[in-house]
Amino acid sequence: MIKIGTALLVSATLLGFAPASQAQTAAPCISTVAPVRNKTIVVDIQSASKNMEVGDQNVAMTFVFLRLMDDGKPDGNTFDGSTPPTGKSFDIRLVLTIIAGKNAENSGTLSMSDWGGAGQVRVFNTAHSYTKDQQEQLIEDLTDMAYSFIHNGWRDTRPECQKKSGST
Repeated sequence: MIKIGTALLVSATLLGFAPASQAQTAAPCISTVAPVRNKTIVVDIQSASKNMEVGDQNVAMTFVFLRLMDDGKPDGNTFDGSTPPTGKSFDIRLVLTIIAGKNAENSGTLSMSDWGGAGQVRVFNTAHSYTKDQQEQLIEDLTDMAYSFIHNGWRDTRPECQKKSGST
């Protein structure tokens, strides 16, 4: 069980986070994305962690949101986890998956997609396992990896997209 606190569970509920229910599909190639600064980014955070109770998933998603807010401060970026107004869409979707392994070790992934409607951007994963007591660190590490793409920018590195753009 994640020991982040009951207050975050309430925050998750207020922000309207819900478990993931749909798989992502392949998307067209996307243009190079410059580093993002001084922007409010509308984010949809979901959980696909089947081995976690819904309450724990909500706490984990809230932790992702709060870490994004911390990561974004130096760049002037903020995050909005509420449902976008009619006619608007999310800027980005993050799907967190915590994988319970043997011997109480956990690993995880954080899938980043839908930046500008472009579909899958990247799946971040941990290079090592974390104990149950280190789940907060696991989520923090995955979120930091995803934020590095917002901070540094990125380009579509899929081979089929490199051929279309003529870059190497």
